[in-house]
Amino acid sequence: MDNNTFGYIGKTASNGGFRLNTVNVNTRNIQLTGSALDSNVSIQTAANGKIALIIAEEVGYETFIGESLKVYDAATLRELKSFAFSPAAGKDAEPLHHRDAGFSLGDKYLAVASEVDAITSGTSAQQFISIYDVVGSAAAIHIPVFIAGTTKAVNPALGTDTLLFVSTWGDYFIAGGNSGTGIFKIKNENNQLSFEKEGTLDGIAPHWAISNGKYVLESKAGTAPGKVKVWKWNGTSAPTVVGTADTGDSGSVRGYSFDAEDANTAYAFGVGTSVGKVFSINLTTAAATEVFTITTWNIAGRGGSTKHTLGMVWNLEHRKADTDNYYVLSGTVSSGQQPLDGDGNDTGTATTNSMNGVLVLKNPTSTTATDGTAVVSAATDSSYTTAVRTMKTFKSAGGEIFYAAKNYTANPAWGATPYILQLRKIN
Repeated sequence: MDNNTFGYIGKTASNGGFRLNTVNVNTRNIQLTGSALDSNVSIQTAANGKIALIIAEEVGYETFIGESLKVYDAATLRELKSFAFSPAAGKDAEPLHHRDAGFSLGDKYLAVASEVDAITSGTSAQQFISIYDVVGSAAAIHIPVFIAGTTKAVNPALGTDTLLFVSTWGDYFIAGGNSGTGIFKIKNENNQLSFEKEGTLDGIAPHWAISNGKYVLESKAGTAPGKVKVWKWNGTSAPTVVGTADTGDSGSVRGYSFDAEDANTAYAFGVGTSVGKVFSINLTTAAATEVFTITTWNIAGRGGSTKHTLGMVWNLEHRKADTDNYYVLSGTVSSGQQPLDGDGNDTGTATTNSMNGVLVLKNPTSTTATDGTAVVSAATDSSYTTAVRTMKTFKSAGGEIFYAAKNYTANPAWGATPYILQLRKIN
């Protein structure tokens, strides 16, 4: 919600409902842990102090009830707007599978990407981009991605094909799908919303995208693996392309974030042939610079140490305290463990047990990231039975750095696993 405060949804003890809670790290309960977090809710923060929620409980795999959209004042939690999450009358909608990438709160509008299984185009569920007026009273518009019919015909007004992300700021939204990414202007004439495409799509499919109200980071896929396209929001003018950062990767960049300390810097974590490489991205030039590499890390133990092979990283954030730089990674932080003796030699008893959690590094270089001397903590709490796919860092007024981390729950068909939410101090 801001640099000191985060929000989360928890069950109420009295009636089985849900409540929006906030935690400020200046007055925190450090050992915050919760398992009653059954509601699948997306939370977005706008620079003008609003948050938006999708209010929906997942009662089966991609099956939701109680769907609505709420916009609150971030400071007071006073409800400002409420919308029905219903792009098709009488039909249940579900968020995109990459939910954060399909839910964007701007300074003027709320853009939501969804699927409606009850409406099909050929064998595909119909998708919609919905635009809601946050500051005015215009009725929402719902833009179909496909033309209804027996074949999967793409709506030419969008041209995206299967939708992968939508992001909004000012009078525009950017949307990307299998056919590429494009810019669209939102028009509000006489309190009636409409939209129009500006120019042509870039023809390169995205993986997903995030925005901080100043820039959009779009991870590319398909013919452009390892590329992160940087867009700049320009208020009442159309967004522009700064350039494309290249991590030299063979896969789609998954873990990236905006630097909380510097609005013109972002960080990306490589996969594929660049696995383990951490890059800084200069958002004013879209240039990528390698900071350090981590593919293995050691932690000390009785009589020796244990070497870990880094698993799949979903989140990466950077924080600065005085002259120290901290890098916080989350996901499956160990895909395998190998005990070493007191001299650092392999004992020959490797195990493949994975560990889910958060890995914190202080002032890492390529060497220290590997040998473990930069490891501050490895919060691999066994209660995280699935990968930690949600993680945000925060900073107190006194310069203390914290992270809030939450795992994801498994498909109920595979056996549901609990959500665990923790807040921990790292310096």
